[in-house]
Amino acid sequence: MHFPVLALSAIVILLQTTLENEALGRCWSLKFLMHKKFEHARKFIANRNFI
Repeated sequence: MHFPVLALSAIVILLQTTLENEALGRCWSLKFLMHKKFEHARKFIANRNFI
């Protein structure tokens, strides 16, 4: 009788962790992309100022 409840809670916990990991991954890739763009912009500005 308790098995379906246990299975359900386990599935919910698994879903939550995967969603959290995905959110974390997206956040990190976004930060990485922003960092890359920032670096590119900084180099571009530095080159413009240098010329």
